[in-house]
Amino acid sequence: MRFYSGFALVGDAKLFEAWLDRGEYTIAGFSYGAKAAFEAVIEALNAKVRIDRLQLFSPLFFEQKKERYRILQYEAYTQNSASYIKHFLDNCYAPAINDLRIETGAHTLAMLEELLTYRWSSTQLERVVAAGVHIDVYVGAQDKIVDAKAIESFFCPFATVHTFAHAGHFLISSPKEHHD
Repeated sequence: MRFYSGFALVGDAKLFEAWLDRGEYTIAGFSYGAKAAFEAVIEALNAKVRIDRLQLFSPLFFEQKKERYRILQYEAYTQNSASYIKHFLDNCYAPAINDLRIETGAHTLAMLEELLTYRWSSTQLERVVAAGVHIDVYVGAQDKIVDAKAIESFFCPFATVHTFAHAGHFLISSPKEHHD
């Protein structure tokens, strides 16, 4: 199994232990890393390498956002990247209050731009499914980073979508709610 981490994160795979398929022919990614995982599957298919499963945890999805949203994100990051990342992580944890802290890693304005402007290809998703790769998408209905309903709607024709009613971007449920 190969796992691709989210924007500015390191070691975030531990958040998804309960769902990760550790199989040799599985590729997985979280948020920004979901894009990299998807692209790795495309590369593997082009190279005729066997892939059985693609797992996308809270995949990046900003296709419905207006250009003004992206501009505000770029400006906030440029003004104070440390504050931006702290706010970003706070939103990733919400609605849960959790002592678990994830290590931060590399991040740049170019990476943020790539994250905010990425467009999923329906044609490539169809190709992945036609090649026999099973796609699982995991999303929290209370996600403050991406629009869970938009993800469900877009990915439903290609994937099994698992929605957790009381979870956010990190798929952690609030303490007073049961896991879905």
